[in-house]
Amino acid sequence: MKKNIKYSTALWNYRVGVKKVPVDECFKVVEKYKEGYTLAFFVFSCYYDKEGKPNAYTKDAELSSVLNGWDTFEELKITYSLVGKAFEKPIIDLDNFPNEYKK
Repeated sequence: MKKNIKYSTALWNYRVGVKKVPVDECFKVVEKYKEGYTLAFFVFSCYYDKEGKPNAYTKDAELSSVLNGWDTFEELKITYSLVGKAFEKPIIDLDNFPNEYKK
């Protein structure tokens, strides 16, 4: 369980990121997968330097869920609120961190 949580987001926050994820050979016949990958979007923890530029992120973003494992309902509610703010910021391209995702 997550403990000793500090809710200050001065040096970190939640962000939405996208990365290329390989697809199995059998899916490459489907038009949208012909390049051999698909895009997957994640919510992850992003950390910033003193100038406010992203300089690190949780590498296991696609494996972890920031909305699981809290000790109290109140901690979960606070986290849910912080995650919602991630959708107000540009998406980060995790294959080219810290650059923004361009469609």
